[in-house]
Amino acid sequence: MAKESSYLKIFFIFLPLSILFIVSVFPLGYSLYISLFRGVMEKFIGLENYYYLVQDPRFIDAIRVTLTFTAITVSSQTIIGLLLAFVLIQPGVRGRSFWQTLFLLPLVIPPIVAGVMFKILYHPAFGPSSYLNFIGIKPPLWLEDPTMALISVCIINIWMWTPFAFLIFYSGIRAIPQEILEAAIVDGASGFRMLTDIILPHIKALILVVVLFRTLDNFTAFDEIMGSTAGGPGFSTTTFAIYAYKLAFKSWDLGYAAAASTIMFLISVTIGVTLVKMVYRR
Repeated sequence: MAKESSYLKIFFIFLPLSILFIVSVFPLGYSLYISLFRGVMEKFIGLENYYYLVQDPRFIDAIRVTLTFTAITVSSQTIIGLLLAFVLIQPGVRGRSFWQTLFLLPLVIPPIVAGVMFKILYHPAFGPSSYLNFIGIKPPLWLEDPTMALISVCIINIWMWTPFAFLIFYSGIRAIPQEILEAAIVDGASGFRMLTDIILPHIKALILVVVLFRTLDNFTAFDEIMGSTAGGPGFSTTTFAIYAYKLAFKSWDLGYAAAASTIMFLISVTIGVTLVKMVYRR
C-alpha cells in the first residue's frame, strides 16, 4: 500500500512538470536554438542575430514603443481602477451590482475583437467622430496619424484591462475592516484623506500585484494592436510582439525573430523578478 502511494505521488509530481516542460521550457529552448540560424534555419551563424539586433534602429524603436505603451497603460489602469473602486464603496452609491457588472463588461470581450471594434469606432468616415463634420470640424485621424496612433491603441488597452485593476482594488478595499472606515467618516475625514491615509496603506501590496500582472501582460500585447493598427502607420505602434511577428511571418526570418523574442523574454523576466521582489517585501 505504501509502495502504491509512493508511485501515486511520483505520478502527480511528474505530470505537472511534464506539462510545464512541454508548454514552457521546450518552446523557449527551441526558440533559443532557432535564434542561432539565419532565415528558416538556412545557415548556422551563432550569435550574429543578436549582434545585428542591438544595432537595428527598428528594434530599438520597438523597445521604445513597447516601454511607452506599457508605462501609459499600466499607470492609467492602476489609477483609474483604484478611483473606480473607491467611488463604488461610498455609502451613498446606488445600484452597486449594476455598476460592478458594467465596469467588468470589457473583460469578456476578446482583445482581437476589441481591436477591430475600436478600429470601427475610430474611423473618421463612419465612427462617432464623423459627426464633427456637421459642425465644420475635421475628425481626428485616430489610427492614421502617427502622433495619435499610439495613444489610440493605449486607450483600447486601458478600456479592456482597467476592469482587472478595479476588481482587485475593490476586493481589497472591501477587505479593510469597516470599523476603520466608519471611524474615519465619523471623525470627518475627507474622501481624499481616507484614500491616502487609510486605503492606500492597506492595499499597497495589491497595487504592486496589479502593476506586476499588467506590466508583464502589456509588455507582450499583440491582439488589440494587430486588430486595430497592425503596427502602423509606419512603425508608430510596432511593439516587441508585433515586430517579432512581422519578422517571422512577413519576412520569414525565423532566426532573427527568435533572437528578438529571446531578448524580449529576458527583459520581461528582469522586470517581473524586480516587481515580484517588491511584492514579497510588502
